[in-house]
Amino acid sequence: MAFLSQSGGNTLYLVRAAGARGIRFSKVISYGNAADIDESDLLSYFGQDQETDMVAAYIEGIKDGRRFCRTLREVSNSKPVVILKSGRTRAGAAVATSHSAALAASHLVWQGAVRQAGAINVDTLDELADMLVTLSYMPRWEEAAGHGGGRGRGGGPGH
Repeated sequence: MAFLSQSGGNTLYLVRAAGARGIRFSKVISYGNAADIDESDLLSYFGQDQETDMVAAYIEGIKDGRRFCRTLREVSNSKPVVILKSGRTRAGAAVATSHSAALAASHLVWQGAVRQAGAINVDTLDELADMLVTLSYMPRWEEAAGHGGGRGRGGGPGH
């Protein structure tokens, strides 16, 4: 399991919170304001990394939306990707912008793009840790997809 994050503080929090739940990471990268490498670079790397069976991310903003969505779709086809996006409210967007100069997109647009790419949205760091625990107990992503399990949304009320 790998984790990419734009916040050093949130990186430490998730590693500790997930560790307390039994989760261990193969790689953890805090990339700050993405001056050299960005979320798409890291996501692509983790998608190809044999030691990474799922990817977690804390993202404040993205540099190239089309590239990110394309990369997210490619990686999500072979590995679970769970993302916590900051800036879901006006106050959160202001914090994200001041912290890393990231432009926070509309939360509804973000949720739709992530869902279309086949990744999983979460709303808090603790929910991110819980989702990693849940996914760690499920069959491998490729196996679940090949046998009809684990990759669809329910068709119940409201869907």
